[in-house]
Order: sequence, then structure tokens, then C-alpha cells
Amino acid sequence: HVDQVFRNGTGRTLEGQYVFPVPPGAVVSSFLMWVDGEALEARVLDADEARSIYEDYVRRAIDPALLEYVGRSALSARIFPIRPGEERRIQITYSELLPAEDGVYRYRYPLDPERLSARPLERVTIAVTVSTTASLTTVYSPSHDLAVVRTDAHAATGLYAAENIPPMDDFLLYYAASTEEMGMTLLAQRAPGEDGFFLLVATPPDPKAEEKPLPKDLVLILDRSGSMSGEKIGQARSALTFILRNLNPEDRFAVVWFSDFVEGTSGGLTPATPNSIEQAVSAVAGIDATGGTNIDQALRRAFGLFEMNDRPRFLVFLTDGEPTVGEQDPVKIAERALGANATSARLFAFGVGYNVNTVLLDQLAQENRGTTTYVLPGENLEIALSSFYRKIASPVLAEPSLSIDGVQAFDVYPPVLPDVFRGSQLLVLGRFRGDGDGRIVLSGQTTTGQAEYVLDADFPSASSDAPFLPRLWAGRKIAHLLAQIRLY
Repeated sequence: HVDQVFRNGTGRTLEGQYVFPVPPGAVVSSFLMWVDGEALEARVLDADEARSIYEDYVRRAIDPALLEYVGRSALSARIFPIRPGEERRIQITYSELLPAEDGVYRYRYPLDPERLSARPLERVTIAVTVSTTASLTTVYSPSHDLAVVRTDAHAATGLYAAENIPPMDDFLLYYAASTEEMGMTLLAQRAPGEDGFFLLVATPPDPKAEEKPLPKDLVLILDRSGSMSGEKIGQARSALTFILRNLNPEDRFAVVWFSDFVEGTSGGLTPATPNSIEQAVSAVAGIDATGGTNIDQALRRAFGLFEMNDRPRFLVFLTDGEPTVGEQDPVKIAERALGANATSARLFAFGVGYNVNTVLLDQLAQENRGTTTYVLPGENLEIALSSFYRKIASPVLAEPSLSIDGVQAFDVYPPVLPDVFRGSQLLVLGRFRGDGDGRIVLSGQTTTGQAEYVLDADFPSASSDAPFLPRLWAGRKIAHLLAQIRLY
């Protein structure tokens, strides 16, 4: 369903020619527009008639990109008059059968013709609802920042909204449905005679009612130096309390806080029993902000609490400043932290405020296979930290590894795969040499032990099905190289 509003912003009466590229095989069921109380009549042009319209625009150098619509039919209407300041609203409903290719469905909405607009689009909203009979595995837009919410195992919604934006590329949506335990989808793009590009999307299964989350070990580190006083320390205490009270029964945990020196709830990891959780909550409530910032000692103490086992190991580090006590060289702090991380725990860093050493936190997270989140003054630290914990609370695939047989994969990003959590997707971009049948194996630790998920896929010798892939891959590689330059 398409709803568009056009405004005549000039001082003179205009005649408009409305042209909507109809997707191949689509059937228009409704076209609504009234001008001065009269219903507007529209014609569906066949591909040959539409071709002359598109090529006329191209000849006048309005937009060569419209050439990609040559060969499509179109919905066309003459709109006259449009007086100064008046609006015309057009609503179209059409149905389209989307063929599946290797289990992947692609939907495309033509936003590219909006480039003919002389001004930015004042408001664009795209709302998507996907509903499938088999389990829905992948919902992904490579063209727009679509916020996807999984409503259940067979349905999802997506929303994109923007204001005052220049005309853009077409909106693309990919989705896949599968009854497999782990949904994996491969998209490939390749120009003849060149190496190819691929995108692998892995979607964890929804939890079963009887399935328990993967037990994890969690260490929380709180910077309680003097600069954390006031609202920040209060939000931090509330966020830590939320995390503690949402631990799973099979989890183990520890809380460490530091200023000039390091303190903690215990000398090791504690089972998440109701009694131990309440004791930790009480200890967190008594933390105040005072003193300096001994980051080096806090990290080495926290990493030393982990034990080598089959559990996911997460260290959550919250700080608002630079090191001022003990070792203060960021390079040495990062080296010593990596050396202390004997169990390969993931480090998730939260930087609060403007004075945080972002290079140090980014390096700590990258080298210890985690992520960084920055919370600016005025933002709610409690919300940021609690929403982050909801994501990592239920890991479904820990220590993941990927192998691809049949072709040579290279320049793969991310170089080290993150743990996979329920409600998230693992996106892997890379290049490949060779073609033909390939086997992709994603393995890792699950609630029932070590597991492997296999996808038999075709790596084509030539394909133009996913033209966005080279740009997506290049963006990931550039970001990786810039991070290496900045950190090292």
C-alpha cells in the first residue's frame, strides 16, 4: 500500500504527470486520488509505452538511473491543475508474487524515481509486516536502516522513518523462512571473470519453552572514581542491580568496583542463587564515588576471576574517565589486560561522558572480542546498560567458528565472529574465488554441547542478484582498516 503527498511549492499553477513503476508481475488493485471532487482516472501502461516515458526523461538528463525501469510497466496519470500551495494525495494498492531463490525472498520498492523531485523528501516512512507459515529466519534490508522486531517465530515487523532526506535508492527487503534449527542464508554477487562477494546471515532459533538458556559466567566492573559522583553513580547502581536480578539460575557472577584500589563481592565467581544475588545487590547499593581511576589493576583482577570451561564468559566494564592511578599508559594497559585474559572472555566496554579514553576502550573491546558503547551526558546509562544485558542474557552459540569448503573465502568481516544471541543475527561479509557447490559450516557451543550447522550453497561464476554486496563489503573492510590505523 503506497501513500504519497505532492505539494506545488511554486507561485504558479502546474500540470503534473504521475508515473509509478509497477514491479514485474504485480497487479494494481486500487488507485485513489480526487481533484476538485472528481476521481482521477489512471492508466496502466504496458512496458513499451512506459519505455518511451522513461527514455524521454533520460534524454533530457533528468536522471539516467531511471534506465533500470525500462522494460517495466507503469501506472500513469495526468494531474491538472495543481494550484500554488495545493497538495495532491495518491494512494495505490498492488499485489506481487515474490519468487523464492534458494529459500530467499526479495522485495523491492521503487524509491529511485523520487530523484526527479527538486527538493528533499519531507518525510518518508516505510512499515513492513512479514508473516510466514514456516519459521521466519532472516529479515534484512541492505538499503535502509530498518528497525526489525521479531513478534514471534513466524512474524516480524520493520520500520524506517526519516525527514528532509534527498531522494534515495530503492528500498530492498530480504527475508527467508526455514524449519531448520539454525537459519542460514547466503547471498552472492559476482561479475564475470572477477572474484565474488558474499553475505551470510545466520539467525538463531527461537527458544523452546523447555529449553534453558546457555549458562554463562559474568563479571561486572564499575568505575567508582570521584568523577562518577552524582547522577552517573546512581544510574550505574540501578543498572547493575537490574542485571543482577535478571541473572539466570545456572549463571555465575562477580562484581568488582574500583577507584585507587580494587574491591569486590568475593574472591571468585558465585552461583546466582537468590541469597548471593541479594547480597550483591546490597553491596552495590553501598558503592559511592570517590578517588582516582586504577583501570589496569581492575581489569587484571576481573579477568583473573574467570575459569576455563564451556560457558560463555562476559566482562562488562563501565568507566567515565582516563587512568590516573597505577599504570597509566593506555598501550601497556591494553597489553596487560590481554595477557590477563587467559580464558578468552569477551569484554564489553561502556564509556560514560566526554572524558573517556575511547581509543583505549575500543582497543580493549576489539582485542578481547567484545564491543564498546558510549553514553553521552544527559543520556540514560541505566537504560543503555540494561538493554545491552537483555541482548547478551541468552547466548545460543558461544565461541562460534566458520568454515567454507568448495571455494576459497578471503577478506571476511568480522575477522573474529561474535557470540550469537537470541533475537540477533550474525552477518558475515566476504570475498570468494572459485565457483560451484560449497558447504558452509557454523559451529559453536550450545546448551546441549558442541553443535554444527551446515548450509549447502551455490557460489556462482556470475550473478547480479545482489548488486549492493560489493559496497556493503567495502564499507566493512574500510571500517576495519580505519580502526586498525586509529588503534595501532
